[in-house]
Amino acid sequence: MNQQIRKFEQEAIVREVLNKLQANSKENEKSLMKQSEYKFIQKHLDLKIKLQTEKDDLDDQLSTCKKTIREQVKAWNSVNPSNFPLNYNESYQGDDTLDFDSSRTWELEQTIGDKIAIALLAPDYKEKLATIIDDIANELS
Repeated sequence: MNQQIRKFEQEAIVREVLNKLQANSKENEKSLMKQSEYKFIQKHLDLKIKLQTEKDDLDDQLSTCKKTIREQVKAWNSVNPSNFPLNYNESYQGDDTLDFDSSRTWELEQTIGDKIAIALLAPDYKEKLATIIDDIANELS
């Protein structure tokens, strides 16, 4: 008469085999960890972790520096009002730049047009045109 193993007995045997495999694996791992190739890999992993920590620290410093630049540019523009404000151009590649934003000329066109229209009302505007241009440019500078 063939007697079948019950499910819980089979599961107990499986667990016992797994425990032995894990114990054998732990012993094998200890032996493998003594090999020079493993130590070489571990050394590089340790270096990678150290470098990652240093990179994270540099990223924090870089973020703080960029924030400071943005704040300083904002302060600069509030103290030095201009039609062409200082602009901080941040780049993903890290080649950030500063420039004076001359792309806003379209905003000035209406103002300049209005001032020219008023100045051209004078009967002698042709003789004074160069002076009118200089005066408007100086006024808006």
